[in-house]
Amino acid sequence: MLHRILFCLGLVLALTAAASPAPKPWADGLTRQDVIAALGEPEGDLPNGNSERMIFKGDLLIVLTNNQVTNIDGPVPEALKSKAGPAAASTPDPAVASTAARDFKNSGLVKEDKGDHDGAIADLTKSIALAPNDGVTFYGRGVAEFHKGDTAAAIVDFNKALELNPKFAPAYNDRGMAKSLQHDDDGAIADYNQALALNPQISQSYYNRGRARQDKGDNDGAMVDFSKAIELAPKDPNAYFNRADVEEERGDHDRAIADLTKVIELQPAAADAYTNRGNAKFRKGDLDGAFADYGKAIIVDPKHVAALKGRANVRLNKKDLDGAITDFTTMIQLQPSSAEARNDRGSVKAMQGDSAGAMADYEAAIKLDPNFAMAYTNRALARQKMGDAAGAADDRATAAKLTGK
Repeated sequence: MLHRILFCLGLVLALTAAASPAPKPWADGLTRQDVIAALGEPEGDLPNGNSERMIFKGDLLIVLTNNQVTNIDGPVPEALKSKAGPAAASTPDPAVASTAARDFKNSGLVKEDKGDHDGAIADLTKSIALAPNDGVTFYGRGVAEFHKGDTAAAIVDFNKALELNPKFAPAYNDRGMAKSLQHDDDGAIADYNQALALNPQISQSYYNRGRARQDKGDNDGAMVDFSKAIELAPKDPNAYFNRADVEEERGDHDRAIADLTKVIELQPAAADAYTNRGNAKFRKGDLDGAFADYGKAIIVDPKHVAALKGRANVRLNKKDLDGAITDFTTMIQLQPSSAEARNDRGSVKAMQGDSAGAMADYEAAIKLDPNFAMAYTNRALARQKMGDAAGAADDRATAAKLTGK
């Protein structure tokens, strides 16, 4: 399995029900520019999916879809009413009746957006104490708990959010993510299905379901989901990256290269994408192209071990043994506990006729991993060349025992 980009979180901080709400009659035609012209720059401006954003100012929460106002939560200021027309009216949220609860809620959501998960949890917990029937606040706390790595607590809060609002698609999506991290792929897929049944435009849910399906070995289903995620969010590199993963597993190197090229176009500093594209080119036989991509990955991230290994393998194929040893040595410096890197460098030294150097690396590999059968096999060859027939026989026997052959 190729290295993958982290989960696309699609979370975040939705302050309305699951799908984009139907526009209020009086809000029809209002745009983000209208809001800013009436109220000034918002205090918070957070993503809520690919086409939605949530902005807030004071006690006012406004949801926009494609820059069009679709919902307003809180007292509508006169300046905005004048732009919306005479039908505008306050729409207070009964679940957040107190100003204190709303303040803690807003503060918690802002802290979560800034990465202060502990601060977010503290403020959202205070809001819940004052307004225990606001599903969005439970959801926001679940998001913060998820980011802290406490998936069990996150699931409890997502459950509560869904109990209060069974049509809250983001909570299904994010509960699915928490289940995925708990290796409950079936439960995760069920939640993603529910999210998409409520709102079939959530690209993150397609992406996440594709990841879960891929983990279950359902590459066909994963391909469908990644392609749908790309259709809905063509500028999100994650689905391209993971679709390339499936394509490469299928041996479709050209399609994988095309998708990884798109990732690099969208995210030029994506060392993983350069590395995986190098892998695809290597398997296709394009050694020069692979070498160039591994080199670009290493420029972006000089500590990228997979890129170093890929470049070392290209150098081996090009008979550049000294260059391969240099790359394997760098890998060992970066990962001194890697038995594989020691074994690989030992193999190159053996190709150079340096039996003693090879022997030292094989011994180091075996010390790091006493069950590394290949290292015993390679050390047997080195011992044989050095005239130690008995030692070679012992190593071959150990390798056979470990592999069952």
